[in-house]
Amino acid sequence: MENFSGVDFNTDEKSLLNRGLKYCPNSSISDKDLDNLAVDLDLATVNPTEKHVITKLLRQEKQLQRSHGSTAEQRVLRDIKRKVKENNLIITRADKGNTVVVTKREDYIAKVDQFLCGSLFMPLKKDPTKKFNEAVKGTLQSAYSIFTKDTFKLKIMNPQAPKLQAYYKLHKPNVPIRPVVTYRDAPAYKLAAETNNIFKKLTGFQPAHTIKNSLELLQKIQYLQVPEGAILVSFDVVNLFPNIPLSRCKAVIKDILFESVVEPQNIIDLEHTISMLSVPMSVPMSEKDFNEELCVIKTVAVNNGYSSKLINVILKKKEVQGSHKLSVPGSCVGPCQCK
Repeated sequence: MENFSGVDFNTDEKSLLNRGLKYCPNSSISDKDLDNLAVDLDLATVNPTEKHVITKLLRQEKQLQRSHGSTAEQRVLRDIKRKVKENNLIITRADKGNTVVVTKREDYIAKVDQFLCGSLFMPLKKDPTKKFNEAVKGTLQSAYSIFTKDTFKLKIMNPQAPKLQAYYKLHKPNVPIRPVVTYRDAPAYKLAAETNNIFKKLTGFQPAHTIKNSLELLQKIQYLQVPEGAILVSFDVVNLFPNIPLSRCKAVIKDILFESVVEPQNIIDLEHTISMLSVPMSVPMSEKDFNEELCVIKTVAVNNGYSSKLINVILKKKEVQGSHKLSVPGSCVGPCQCK
């Protein structure tokens, strides 16, 4: 647990928070739930002896719950909620690991506002989700050569603008945030996933240097001969998604389509779909209990359903251009940090 709020938490409260946000505290069973369970079991049980045993056990459990009251963890949890409400706090998580972060609400909002103050974002006066949803439906109807059937399954019922959450990067100076955007309710969520599959199928595109997990990395380097005195250098692209302009992505995508053996109509429909998916999507940059402010990102949308494909395409292009050079101006997608 990392506490930036200045509010004191006792040992029991810290112990519970250190278990992480996924931990489920023990809770008592209400009399209503026990009564409903008794009715269900009575209807499902035929043997009188079994009914008697079940009734006795449920009666004992009800008496036990009344004598013990709420569990210790539930009492601690109520105390934490009370402190959060009285001091206007936010409980979020760290970018790495399972660490819980407690901070003041105004500090949390200030970090998000600082992230959005850059030139990459533009505020919106109204939510364009409805208009974007109509564009998704129109694309499904017009791109008939690649979306041949079951287009209804690619539509999102009651779509909403995706929401942003901020995770704290505790391992970095000044503790910046990592933006995490949930796109599951966005209009193009399913369409982006399907377009990704179609693009891969038609072009056979595979990232050249992508590692799926640590096991694959070990398999690739286990027989690597490292020269004596060699130094391992790692480059990390700063703000990967926001540093990739859409125009460059579209140009690279178009080149790959024309280089592949793809039918002309498929190229037209796929290029149109990718262009539509690349349209900047409005994102409420706030938690659900804040006053939501809509803004739009001018580059590749953060964590969009199709963003990872655009990132892989542009990185592979850069890898081919600078594969034999350690440092070339413009060889990185954006500003890099050497590790």
